[in-house]
Amino acid sequence: MKIGDRNGIQDPRVGESPVVDSRRPGEIADKSGDPSDHLEVSAYARALHRLVAGVQALPDDSHERAAKVAKLQQAVDGGTYAADLHETARKLLLDLA
Repeated sequence: MKIGDRNGIQDPRVGESPVVDSRRPGEIADKSGDPSDHLEVSAYARALHRLVAGVQALPDDSHERAAKVAKLQQAVDGGTYAADLHETARKLLLDLA
């Protein structure tokens, strides 16, 4: 078959025109409609929605974080940074639990 060869292919614009619903989206929801026509949202989708909403609700502390990272970077570069090994170990162990 060559490009543009329409032999045996019916043009979708030929024949009956499609039915177009002229109602607005809010008007389409019919309470007396088919009860089998419904939407189910999975538990995963609901949890994902709650997670995204929670992250979006967090305060924007990017400036504070950037200042803290810059301060730590200066300490590392200057050789004055000393990690608290006990605190680091404690947080690692708490993270495993």
